[in-house]
Amino acid sequence: MGGLLYQHFRNQFLTLARQKNLDLVSFEHAELGPEGEKLFTDYAIFHGQKNHPTLIHLSGLHGVEGYFGSLLQQKILESFDFNSMSSPMIFVHAVNPYGMSWYQRTNPENVDLNRNCWNDRPIYNSEFLQFEKFLAALNGRNPFNQTFQFAKLLPLISRLGLKKVTEIITGGQSVAPHSIFYSGEELQPELQSLLAHLQRMTKQEDRLRVIDVHTGLGAFAQESLIVDGFQSENDVPFWSKHFQASIIDPSTDPRTYRAEGVLPLLIRRHWPKTHYVVQEFGTYSGFKMLQALVRDEPEQALHAFFPDDLRWRQTCLQTGLLRFNQLATAVKTE
Repeated sequence: MGGLLYQHFRNQFLTLARQKNLDLVSFEHAELGPEGEKLFTDYAIFHGQKNHPTLIHLSGLHGVEGYFGSLLQQKILESFDFNSMSSPMIFVHAVNPYGMSWYQRTNPENVDLNRNCWNDRPIYNSEFLQFEKFLAALNGRNPFNQTFQFAKLLPLISRLGLKKVTEIITGGQSVAPHSIFYSGEELQPELQSLLAHLQRMTKQEDRLRVIDVHTGLGAFAQESLIVDGFQSENDVPFWSKHFQASIIDPSTDPRTYRAEGVLPLLIRRHWPKTHYVVQEFGTYSGFKMLQALVRDEPEQALHAFFPDDLRWRQTCLQTGLLRFNQLATAVKTE
């Protein structure tokens, strides 16, 4: 069923983009979806004036999280008055359509695309000796065995502390290809394609303002605005000013962690004048989300990252629309 849902969301996005007279560019990926359908990353482009910053709105970097990202992009396209806008805009729909159609976060090689943007070499998690201790629990698909494995680790978790354990597990690693948060050993085709398309649509000296939509981290329906922690001194004041909201710096904030090889690093290497924020919408508890990641049950993953809950969807859509409109207003005066 994943392929049918992916096709529906894609068709809705394309229809709304055409209704707003946006230019469309579609890139066909090599893989197929579960129903044998073709998979695409789609770009809807409003050209605007080149002397203004370019607003980029991303969905589906973590495949299955793309359903809410797509829904938000559809709502933006429905409601936004492009006649009032002078800045260029690019909506990127389904960076990882394979993961979206198959209800998983990763691409066909099990690579987490938001750990794949390392600078000059694959990530070797310096904490791997600790990470290795968690492998039995992280790779277990049997819920009882997984619970047992985690119970055995309680003394280690207590000694290290929850934030440290989170960093060890989620920070990115290139030594266990079949485990979670695998960074891969080379830049993945999805990111090569994203980079090539954005390079054709923009110039290196352009000022990019990027909102990257994710789900799964945080309390139910709670928004978290997160910078990557590597250029926090620039990004925190920028987004705080425009959103009038608290910005999470993972290098200092105990609520989250700083991951290696994240997409903002790749974008900034090619567009130095970039401000990038991850907009996370929380769903369920951290342990439940971890279970959804390791058990390889597609329907469970879909529900975990895209809850079938009207209140959750309405609340998150309202907040997502607010942030987009705030940024669209702000870039007019930059």
